[in-house]
Amino acid sequence: MYENLGEWAAITEEQYAAVLRWVESGFVPRKTMNYDRHLNRIKRVFKSRPDGFFVHDDILCDAMVACGYCAKRSRSGQWFFNISEKSPAIREWLQQIHDEAPKERHIWIWR
Repeated sequence: MYENLGEWAAITEEQYAAVLRWVESGFVPRKTMNYDRHLNRIKRVFKSRPDGFFVHDDILCDAMVACGYCAKRSRSGQWFFNISEKSPAIREWLQQIHDEAPKERHIWIWR
């Protein structure tokens, strides 16, 4: 599958099935396009998972469409989908970013 992308981008049928399962369980559709989460961010969400791996744009875009999501390409070439911000995958990723962010330190100086 996807041999025409080159060996560096090819994935196995099992890997593609894992991407499909993740899309099905990780996203919730909405009526309008979500222009806050483009394909590259979605790829980062998948790759940052403990069982995640690199996925080429074409493969992930195909998986999103195969799972029933609408895709729209911007003038800059980015792909966007009708995914909700309440999707488990997005919430999990945002929580991970929050947990990894350095905590602010407040130093109080009394005079």
